[in-house]
Amino acid sequence: MMMQTDCQGVLTKATPQTFPHVEYSDMECSGTETGGTIKLQSEILQTNSGYILSLYWKLGFCKIMSHVSSQAYYRDGDGLLIMRDRVIVFGLHGMMSLLMWIFLMRIRNLFIRVHVHELHETVLLTVVYGANELSARRELWQGLIDLAITVGNEPWLVGGDFNAVLDMSEVSGASGDIRVAMNEFNDCILQTGLLPLPMQGERFTWHNCSLDGRSLWKRLDRLLVNDIWMERWPNLYYTCLTPRTSDHSPLVLKGDCRNMQVSLFRFDNYLALSPGSLHRFILFGGILLLVLLWFVGGDRTDRAIDLRYLRPWARHILTEDEARAIIRPVTTEEVKIAFFDIEEDKAPGPDGFSSGFFKAAWPVVGEEVSSAIIDFFKTGRLLKQLNATLLTLIPKVRTPHSVAEFRPISCCNVIYKVITKILVSRIRESLDLLISPSQNAFVPGRLISDNVLLAQELFSGYNQCRLPPRCALKVDLRKAYDTVEWDFLIATLQMFGFPATFIRWIEECVTSAHYSVVVNGGVHGFFAGARGLRQGDPMSPYLFVLVMEVLHMILQQLIEQDGEFRYHWRCQDLKLFQLSFADDLILLCKADVRSVNLFSRGLDLFASLSGLHTNPQKSQLIISKAASGLRDSLLATLGFQEGLLPLRYLGLPLISARLSITDCQPLLQKIDSRIKGWEGVQISFAGRVQLIKSVLISFEVYWAMAFILPKGIIKEMIKRLRTFLWKGTSAYGYPKVAWEAVCRPIDEGGLGIKDILALNRALMSKHLWAVIKQDRTSIWVDWIIQVRLRDCSIWTAKENKGAWGWRKMLSLRNSLMSHIHYRVGSGESVSLWHDPWHPLGPLISRFPGDHR
Repeated sequence: MMMQTDCQGVLTKATPQTFPHVEYSDMECSGTETGGTIKLQSEILQTNSGYILSLYWKLGFCKIMSHVSSQAYYRDGDGLLIMRDRVIVFGLHGMMSLLMWIFLMRIRNLFIRVHVHELHETVLLTVVYGANELSARRELWQGLIDLAITVGNEPWLVGGDFNAVLDMSEVSGASGDIRVAMNEFNDCILQTGLLPLPMQGERFTWHNCSLDGRSLWKRLDRLLVNDIWMERWPNLYYTCLTPRTSDHSPLVLKGDCRNMQVSLFRFDNYLALSPGSLHRFILFGGILLLVLLWFVGGDRTDRAIDLRYLRPWARHILTEDEARAIIRPVTTEEVKIAFFDIEEDKAPGPDGFSSGFFKAAWPVVGEEVSSAIIDFFKTGRLLKQLNATLLTLIPKVRTPHSVAEFRPISCCNVIYKVITKILVSRIRESLDLLISPSQNAFVPGRLISDNVLLAQELFSGYNQCRLPPRCALKVDLRKAYDTVEWDFLIATLQMFGFPATFIRWIEECVTSAHYSVVVNGGVHGFFAGARGLRQGDPMSPYLFVLVMEVLHMILQQLIEQDGEFRYHWRCQDLKLFQLSFADDLILLCKADVRSVNLFSRGLDLFASLSGLHTNPQKSQLIISKAASGLRDSLLATLGFQEGLLPLRYLGLPLISARLSITDCQPLLQKIDSRIKGWEGVQISFAGRVQLIKSVLISFEVYWAMAFILPKGIIKEMIKRLRTFLWKGTSAYGYPKVAWEAVCRPIDEGGLGIKDILALNRALMSKHLWAVIKQDRTSIWVDWIIQVRLRDCSIWTAKENKGAWGWRKMLSLRNSLMSHIHYRVGSGESVSLWHDPWHPLGPLISRFPGDHR
């Protein structure tokens, strides 16, 4: 490591020859202690290879006289730097190894600017020592705050013995009242904007070496960095070693910093909280968003695909009035609503601006930005840079080994998102009319739970031989969003009757996108796409649902033209052959080769048009026990894998019998995994209450919408929540209040945590209410009315018939009845005999059959 010193004590790049000699007569050293120090230094360097920064504190190793000049001495191999009030020993090992020994305890508000050749980077180092006196430490805190203002955009590391802790978890043993010191240290870190580096190894860095049994352990030594350092080297951490000759532990900086990248610009939302800071940013930040230029190009050529022949099988085609409404002029108020509908913490695009900036600066930038967005809807052309996209690769599995195991998520610019959110608001107005009831994704008013409930009904009894033979295809589409052909998308919009102007808006947004890939914080490439819909674009899910509706139409056409297709058991009346939630697709039919082969032909035709191909390795054919004799021929027809129940569908178990505790283990594992992820983090009691309410309970809500959970699972969940509430992630603590009291509302003395059992019953009762009011927008309700309630009402249906989930749901109806009052109007939707419109209840339960 090569450096030189100037009169201010700032070190810059130089050669070894520039280091002048320092007379040793200026130093007083103890031979034995110095020898011990050199030996310890050698041990640490040999046993801790990697990126090393060890801060070692000990009075008495060397006494440096106040008249030592600010000069330095360099020696080949390891380097010895002597500055006023400090002695530093440097050693270079591997990519970056920097060992710093601080021998004199006196704070100096100085940077050490070090150029690391292997990283091609200059870093700022500040070594601190917090005095024992509280008043003296306040000078240190103020010095660091003042120093932080001058850092600029350089990586900054602050380390040493701060002689203070951040919270009580960093103290073991009686240490008196340290709350004032702790609060002042926290306030200093908050004002400097420093962040703690992750730490491994020993929990405490100092102990009092007491022999009388009054041991005191504290975490006084630490490494803090600024956000620039964290962006440069996000994988660095430090290890706290076991102390040797000192009562302080050495801190060793480790990690991988070879893939250093230039950081992306990101607008900090905290600037929006300070009007003065935001004003300065707008004036001097060089905001180019106010000057938006729009590219005007020629019209695109006509597409070759024409799907208008499928219109007879479409659920709805837009009328002229609906088409005119969808291209009505965009207003400034509509633009503002779209901006303010985007969450501030959503990942920004390449320009770095979050929606928080636009919301805070709306009085300044709102008019120009709104004008630019409205101009797009007039010209239909978009600036290429505005539609630039950052591709972030999210692993699909815990340990990915290939590119195929990553999911590309697109981070789009906020202005582009506003444009597509306006388009989405127009699409949503007609989506319920266009999409068949078997597709429940992203359609207003439809629920994901309907798919799960209906699938449980249809797969009920698959393990029984006495029921009719049936089968189901669980289809996996290979890279679904990423492989949609653009010409097919345009043809789909034309087939549904979307006006040409609206289609041009969609086409411009989809086809003008350019991508850059984010790898380890660095941006690589700038290239155009050729197909696909971006995951992360607000418009993509809705366009994908329209694309998948074409598959439904193709299959419906083939079924009607074939004439010999056999529907799945209890699906004939509703003409039900498909369950979809975006790209989660289940096809249903009787277990015969002809029907399965029809599905295969439909999938192949859809793939040739849309680019969405099935993945045989991940697709499954589930065959009922009654059709086991046809197993080989059915599998040969498709080339799919055989699926066995229970299997996962939309994140929940798909079962043929009752829900067992074993089936619910993924729910408990998810809760355990999240709690384990909070280990090592000191969370207050109030914080744990909030995490239970907002995070842990949400896991149960999704399951509770589809199943009445077994009592054993509910007990296990309560046990985990109760343990986390009172103990946190430590091994100590005990419940101080009964769980029933904890679940009471806050105004009744509780903590407002939802009662899991009551929540489960309430969510399932909501489905019963949908059946009672005959909500025909739900495919599940429609099926229940057609099959389960064909000859009765929900109040008189027998609990011993039907799938396990339905029978458990019926057990809740008595508690629901007392909350329902019928108002009889024309009587068309009320059953005289079966509904409880009369105070006596259902009349059928009051009168024998011969008196009706």
